[in-house]
Amino acid sequence: NHRAVETIFDYIWAEGNDIHTQEGFAALVARLGLTDADDRISSTTVKQALHDNTEQAVAAGVYGTPTFVIDGELFWGFDRTEMLLEYLENPMLFKSQEMRRLTDVPMTAERRR
Repeated sequence: NHRAVETIFDYIWAEGNDIHTQEGFAALVARLGLTDADDRISSTTVKQALHDNTEQAVAAGVYGTPTFVIDGELFWGFDRTEMLLEYLENPMLFKSQEMRRLTDVPMTAERRR
């Protein structure tokens, strides 16, 4: 549901609300109009979907939120939204010599697996 995803995204990243508190989570649930959030969260179907989605995300190289994967390119962090929009406007931008040069820059940190 695109509208629900947009609401959650705005609530957390655009407005800076904290969903890790009971009050913050309750406010998000109310905004979404859910009356059975606790039942949904504890259902085996939702838990399995979360597990499957997490496995897919890890396989794609996702390591934080928000992350968008488009055409195999990862856009991680709210501060990459402009880059994501530029990519959507001109996917060839990432094939330019300058952008490809950046892929050869050595990593300074790597996530442990």
